[in-house]
Amino acid sequence: MAWSHSLSPRSTVFFRIATPALLKRVSICLNLVITRSGRYQEAGEVKNPVVSNFKLTHDTKTGLLLLQMKFLGSPMVFPLEPLSDGEAITMGTGRNLGETIRIKSRDGEDYLLFSGLELKRSK
Repeated sequence: MAWSHSLSPRSTVFFRIATPALLKRVSICLNLVITRSGRYQEAGEVKNPVVSNFKLTHDTKTGLLLLQMKFLGSPMVFPLEPLSDGEAITMGTGRNLGETIRIKSRDGEDYLLFSGLELKRSK
């Protein structure tokens, strides 16, 4: 159940009855977006030519946390379900879905571990 209240002619605020579990997931997602979003690149010396242009972003329209990349030059987008501040899974079932993504800090750098790849956050 949701209702809205207009604050001004240009903005509307929506209020929704939320459970503690939903509020926790929203909090985790916001923390990941604020602290860990950005571009990532392969950390190792040997680069995988099949995948590139990794980006952890937030879709403002849907509210979803997204992992974006290019696979053989074609864009791919995976919606993520945050489980904690350092772990998420790709949402859905099928190829490359339901896979765990881990985000770790080491020596002051953020690393994203996904599908056997170690990706370092670009500065």
